[in-house]
Amino acid sequence: LRSSIASSSMPLLSVIQQIGGRKYLDGGVADSIPVQKMQELGFDKTVVILTQPRDYVKKKNQLMPLAKVSLRRYPAMIDAMEHRHEHYNEELEYIRGKEERGELFVIRPPKKIKVSKVERDRQRLLAAYRMGRETMKEHMRSLERFLK
Repeated sequence: LRSSIASSSMPLLSVIQQIGGRKYLDGGVADSIPVQKMQELGFDKTVVILTQPRDYVKKKNQLMPLAKVSLRRYPAMIDAMEHRHEHYNEELEYIRGKEERGELFVIRPPKKIKVSKVERDRQRLLAAYRMGRETMKEHMRSLERFLK
């Protein structure tokens, strides 16, 4: 539970969490899609579930001026946030290459999901959920083949 508190602590929106004397915010800033890390750990069958369609490109964070002020005591966090889009897009390229060679299995929505990062609209959330279920149903047989 303690690590899940930190993993959902979004920079600029959440209070920095302290666990075991160390301060934490959402680790997704440093490694949003840790595919390479999983492979370094020796996992040979990797399934990646993305929340964006294939053509998605992450843009530079528009809130960086605010981040630089509010997180000024945490220069490593500022640096990670400032370069997150670059690392994220590099990871997407890595994933696409591995996917094309059949070295990992990717499930992603067929189109953009129309929800914000802090969505509260029940109908939008339900539509996103339904899209996820339908997408998974479409991939189930090929996923089973990949995992055998």
